Amino acid sequence: MRVLHLLEAMGGGTKKHVQLLVTGLIARKVDVVLAVPYRRPFDARSALMDYSFPEFMRSRGIQVEEFNFTHGRITPFWDARALNELISYLKHDKFDIVHTHSAKAGTLGRIAALVCRVPVIVHTPYSVPFRRELNQGANYWLYYLIEKMLGRHTDVMIATSKAEYREIAASGIVGTSRLRLIHNCFDLENYAYDFEGKRLHKRSLGWPEDQLLVGTVARLSPQKGIQTLLESVPWVRKHIPDVLFVIVGDGELRQEIEQRAEALDLNDKWKLVGPRDDYLRFIRAFDVFAFPSLWEGLPYAPIEAMAVGTPVVATSVVGNTDLIMHEDTGLLVPSKDEKSMAEAIVRLLRDRDLAGRLALRSRRFIEENFNADGPVAQTLEAYRDALTRKAL
Repeated sequence: MRVLHLLEAMGGGTKKHVQLLVTGLIARKVDVVLAVPYRRPFDARSALMDYSFPEFMRSRGIQVEEFNFTHGRITPFWDARALNELISYLKHDKFDIVHTHSAKAGTLGRIAALVCRVPVIVHTPYSVPFRRELNQGANYWLYYLIEKMLGRHTDVMIATSKAEYREIAASGIVGTSRLRLIHNCFDLENYAYDFEGKRLHKRSLGWPEDQLLVGTVARLSPQKGIQTLLESVPWVRKHIPDVLFVIVGDGELRQEIEQRAEALDLNDKWKLVGPRDDYLRFIRAFDVFAFPSLWEGLPYAPIEAMAVGTPVVATSVVGNTDLIMHEDTGLLVPSKDEKSMAEAIVRLLRDRDLAGRLALRSRRFIEENFNADGPVAQTLEAYRDALTRKAL
């Protein structure tokens, strides 16, 4: 079995999942090639473009090819060029399966695979690109029609959460007989539980051991709802004046968020540390991990927080609700509701017994539901089933 994985969004949870998935498939004797974008000046600040990733994967003995994918925008010239490159590559280097990841690679990769008559086409969207939450106007229908058209030629579509599965099924972009629910891969052995060790992690990052920290790790994009967290800061500090808010990440909304923080006079009440390779040190130091996103596929950051023992407050949206059961593995609040977000944060900061119980239950939930072996085996089964159906 020879499989080409196409990944355009080289960062965040998508990159982590593909890394573990590809590595796991190769360990099971699957012949895998990974296709990714090569560096472009206009992608340099994208929070989803880790340009060290190709060399990292090559250092693991994985074959990596690079194409003209661009991230986060429609670029007709470069998109057409990337499509031509993919078609040329697939005509001369045969594969049994093309598996695409996220929207841009999913569009170009599936078209190229269809043109070149690759036997099986698999797609993992990590959240559909047509979203009413974004008020996309005419683009909503453009993206929907593209997904509907490509869905007819997609042999397997993989949803990474139950909520996303229901959303895709309801949209009708692909029949449920071709829709699979497979969680993201997660390497739990690298996430030691340490709810009681926050003082040490705060000190290692330069803060006093008794400094209360509320934080998040996310790219600064509309999807992640960071504005809601920012607007909650004054509400929280009315009740707990000495709490510090920390945001780890970067993105296209950075300037807008910094300007809003200045307007709210939050200069000494929050800290934007930018993208950090050691972001897990921050998650371990946080007393509360806040995740105010507007939608998700299955997000990695709260999984990581739950694994290491940091209690989570998250919005009750697609993806998050597969992880957070209110009052059990965390606290859920409505999206775009800074007052509810603030109240939940204050509750956890004041009630450390509750925070400890939620942290322990969430760790157990991650242990029971997330690992790398299960998703790899399920994906391989989906490949084999699709190839068998095509052979009939």
